[in-house]
Amino acid sequence: MPRVALEVVEARRRRLAEVLESSGYLPIGELCRRLGVSEATCRRDLAMLVRRDQVRRTFGGALGIQQSPSLGQFDAGFASFRARRRLAGGSKSILARRAVGLVKARQTIFLDAGTTVFRVMEELVRRPPDRLTVVTHSLMVALRLGAVEGVTVHLLGGQVLYRQGLTLGARTEIAAGAFDFDLALLGAEAFNHVGIFNSQDDVVRLQRKVIARSKSVRFLMDRTKADGVAPVRVLGWADWPGGDVRLLSDADAALLGKTGVDRRFIARG
Repeated sequence: MPRVALEVVEARRRRLAEVLESSGYLPIGELCRRLGVSEATCRRDLAMLVRRDQVRRTFGGALGIQQSPSLGQFDAGFASFRARRRLAGGSKSILARRAVGLVKARQTIFLDAGTTVFRVMEELVRRPPDRLTVVTHSLMVALRLGAVEGVTVHLLGGQVLYRQGLTLGARTEIAAGAFDFDLALLGAEAFNHVGIFNSQDDVVRLQRKVIARSKSVRFLMDRTKADGVAPVRVLGWADWPGGDVRLLSDADAALLGKTGVDRRFIARG
């Protein structure tokens, strides 16, 4: 097989880095499609670009090196809250009803800023437990639950991401550290045979802070998130933190089996 000229290889690698810098995270399959190369070639090119500190490798794909640090880029490039809320509505409602059953009177709970957890909030507005304390970084959750009698709401400070309707960043993580939670209800972008993944470093750091301060944690993830990929790992099955941390999903047994999730990490209730 003839050897490809070095200048051709370098041009392809420059194009790969440019695609990731403009698009943010992309899975391997999409990179191969855009560049018209095999998976083996794409992986070799990514390995070289990682060594040069030009891209960041993630599970199942890669990320432009300048994409992750900027919350502004994340807010501008990620699908808006309104657009995401329209997806998998039936599944989200099922998960929300199951999750609300875990919320008890006099608890302090953390509600994440995802669309499935937003459905939990809507259920709580209709049936609020007595003397419930809610901590959140979702502006919309705080506004809606703050109007409910008997519910005390704390909104975590930090940088406001307008399109996502939330606060995020180092100050948000510090604020979360002031609370201890009976229950945390979290969302994420994908789960697969390795673990649970999310879209951005700041999101993951906040979730890990909350997990460390929670007695019980449920990741609410509908079936469309199964066997997917996203840039940043929140938790891996191999290094699961122990305690009552579980995945709550409407994925059926066949899909969960295909995904390869250890049944010990799946919530039964």
